[in-house]
Amino acid sequence: MTQENEIHGNPKRESAERPGPGGLERLKKRLTLKTLVILLIALLLVLAGVAALWFFFLKEPAVDKAEEPLPPPQVEAVQELPGTYEAPRFEEVVVLETFERIPLNPSGNMKFITLDIALELLDTGMRREVEAGMDDIRKLIEEETRETTWLVLRTPEGKLQLKLKLIGMINQTLTRAKIRDLYFINLIMQN
Repeated sequence: MTQENEIHGNPKRESAERPGPGGLERLKKRLTLKTLVILLIALLLVLAGVAALWFFFLKEPAVDKAEEPLPPPQVEAVQELPGTYEAPRFEEVVVLETFERIPLNPSGNMKFITLDIALELLDTGMRREVEAGMDDIRKLIEEETRETTWLVLRTPEGKLQLKLKLIGMINQTLTRAKIRDLYFINLIMQN
């Protein structure tokens, strides 16, 4: 039977060997409009990726000959006359020396506090009395801070409570001078 097929030719076999109109139709069915759009989008994404790679990584910066580097500006030396400049001193504000590592009442993670405090006076004439009683004021601030816990000082309300308590206690120790406000310049809690 194989010889007969070879002699007479099998039409099924011939159509499978040579491309005919059926093979072209199968190719047309595979390349529908949807697949062409997907292939075109994929090609555009690859091209965009290559362009971005070149733009951001491989492209050398353009050198503009019109823009030459500017020479450094000329700085004029200003001579200070000796004794003419003095740091401003606000007569109504007294800045206390730094309180270093005051131990806190044990109640949490932080064990020490470092404070920088400034006192604002009601009247500038009271500065001498405050400076004369500075040792008592410092002891008072240290004692009250030692009684305070970390849990209280970690909130704004706790800091305000300590501030108001300190103002009241300082005003009680001073005879004539009165404190208008107390400022925490630095308040650092430490382990």
